[in-house]
Amino acid sequence: MRVRALLCIAGLALAGCELVNETVLFPVDGIHHELAVSMSGDVAWLARESGEVVAHEVDTGNVLGQVGPWSGSNNVRHVYKAYDTGFEDDVWVLHSSGWRTRWNPSGSFSAFEAPVPASEFPADSRTYCQLARDLDGASYITTLDRVDDVVTVYLYRHQGGQWSRTVAGAAGCGHMDYDVAMDEVAFLDYVPGEPHPIVHWYDADTLELDHEVALVGGSQTNHFVSFNRSTALGTFVFDPQGQDVGGATVFGVGGVDVYYGDNKVQLWWQGAVVPGEPVVGRHDLQ
Repeated sequence: MRVRALLCIAGLALAGCELVNETVLFPVDGIHHELAVSMSGDVAWLARESGEVVAHEVDTGNVLGQVGPWSGSNNVRHVYKAYDTGFEDDVWVLHSSGWRTRWNPSGSFSAFEAPVPASEFPADSRTYCQLARDLDGASYITTLDRVDDVVTVYLYRHQGGQWSRTVAGAAGCGHMDYDVAMDEVAFLDYVPGEPHPIVHWYDADTLELDHEVALVGGSQTNHFVSFNRSTALGTFVFDPQGQDVGGATVFGVGGVDVYYGDNKVQLWWQGAVVPGEPVVGRHDLQ
């Protein structure tokens, strides 16, 4: 039985799409470009534009630790929560070089993974985009791979030294999330000429396409999460049929994440309820 079953008890996998019970958690010193909520729900990780990744204690907002700043080939591309047993407060960082590093809230290093092997998947150039992790320890990475004058968007899977990939998008860096309830990797695709973004759900083991839907009225954003084949673009929520079901008014959203726990599913966000006053907050999903 997959570990994910432990997170789907008490009806968590059946969470709906309506955002309720807004809670402002703590203020922050500006809009950041990534947010990851730890699996434990105790730590909010914020990646700053200046290259640091900072761990905040959720109840107080106190800074627990910081990693970075990084720049150049070590620059932060994306952050994602660690589902690894025994490291439930940690965060994974995807660097521009393709290396992934794991850190605990005190700022100590706890693990690393190597980039896509060039010998197995050669390319003239490779741009790393985003990272996701599943409950069984696999990493998923989106890239732009250039061979001659052709650029291809790939979704890579890495686990236990084994790599696989699939062509995943039409253009641009791919935005993705691991859908815990479905055990699938959700990929947000902006197809040239199409009026709406399209989300593809891939089997987490085989990368075979399981499902796809157009998000009617969806606009372009880097801040995307998926839960039980529902999705959020920033704090605007779409049901499994791709229909816009509303959302929360948050200004300058600088990152979103989904938290499973306490018999509920929550959409966490970093932005401003009052313009010019950035905070970390959350809504329950029901």
